[in-house]
Amino acid sequence: MFRYLLLALCAILLAGCEQQPQDKPETAPKVTLQKPLSNLEIKPFKLLQEPIEASLVETATEALPIWRKTADTKPTLVLFSNNPFLMPIPEPLQSRARDIARKGTPAEVKTLSVDISANPVLLHDMALSAAIEANFFSRVIWVLPQASEDLAQTLEFFKQQIQAAGFASAEETEKFLLDTNGFSGELRGTAFKVIPGTESLHINEPAVVHFDLSFFEPLYINEIKTPLYPLVATQLSNIKESNIPALSVTLSSSNLGGTIPLTVRFLGQDLKKLLKDPSLLKAPLSKFWFHRQQSLFLASFFRDDEILKHLLSMKEISPDDPSVLFALYSIHRELKMTDEALALLEKTAALDSIYAMEYQNLSNVAMKKGKPLAALEMLDKAAVYFPANPLIKLATADIQLQLGHRTKALELLLKLSALPWSDVYDSEMPTQLEKMIAAANQLPASKRD
Repeated sequence: MFRYLLLALCAILLAGCEQQPQDKPETAPKVTLQKPLSNLEIKPFKLLQEPIEASLVETATEALPIWRKTADTKPTLVLFSNNPFLMPIPEPLQSRARDIARKGTPAEVKTLSVDISANPVLLHDMALSAAIEANFFSRVIWVLPQASEDLAQTLEFFKQQIQAAGFASAEETEKFLLDTNGFSGELRGTAFKVIPGTESLHINEPAVVHFDLSFFEPLYINEIKTPLYPLVATQLSNIKESNIPALSVTLSSSNLGGTIPLTVRFLGQDLKKLLKDPSLLKAPLSKFWFHRQQSLFLASFFRDDEILKHLLSMKEISPDDPSVLFALYSIHRELKMTDEALALLEKTAALDSIYAMEYQNLSNVAMKKGKPLAALEMLDKAAVYFPANPLIKLATADIQLQLGHRTKALELLLKLSALPWSDVYDSEMPTQLEKMIAAANQLPASKRD
């Protein structure tokens, strides 16, 4: 179940990498192939100088159908991210992955590469790998969040990391060389350039641009040392000066799966607004963003009452903004106002289902406090928003087993065992489920519900 653990960021600035999937034959669901899109002439926009309607998606894999639209011209991809999305696609799934990237409908891409399911084809961190396999881009420029004081040293560290992570072969790694503002080489047959930081960008060719919220994570310390809105404005102003001719822009929130916390989910919408109206970069903060900034700053001093006032002001401006309701949920939880907090979380999830992931967090908290019934209640709420997520059912079944509820546990476990679990990613799951079913059947009669 490695793919469901909180994913460590894969950038060279962080150590460690994910366990690689097993290379076993896989029978994947069929994909309904779409006709290739016609190669329409697309006029580039000057990024952050001219308004552009960016597409906000949940994961980078969800951007594949958008990237596909310009694939005939093989533009450059400019990736602003702390995660390169270069996790290798297991060999048994590479053909299916190419089909999904090139011709799968958006709904199929979502089912097979975004949603947490028993039998995915692509994991979230394989987005760029899939695009390279599909031959979408002639060149990739990965812009790292942090600048480098010693490019030669950064290059050596980069080589170590991409080879250790399995992103590149030893031969590919050794061919990366220093150039003007970074280092360049080739990955999987595609030209690949790495630029540390946004201060020295020089990109002249028409490009597809992708931002992932992980880009800002290494740069942000707290609201005292690195206030978020000025930090974002500085980075975007640097990018603006690079005059990138953008064919399209995509943004990924990366909250699903836990890579980026829900508390900063709002930043995706804020970036989308800034790209649509670049004049906001130099304008004073709107009242809404001012109150957000103040609430973030005051959190460093635990001034909950004042935070609440700013959040209520935001709610007056935008009553149905899920990010505001989630912040209100969080502060009510801090104030031990449990009923009010849960009511706010319910409203939040109804407006944006990704926030329902918080129910899984609350379930874990309840179990640590020895409250299994409360944990089950939270998982039931999560299941309403993620009915196809097998992990929620698995966690529920596990708690039912601990409670000795034989019938309820077996009902869930039998349904889980009937799912087409991936031979590549979850080959051990059928055995695990068999053991859990056997444990349920062995419960003493006095424990049976």
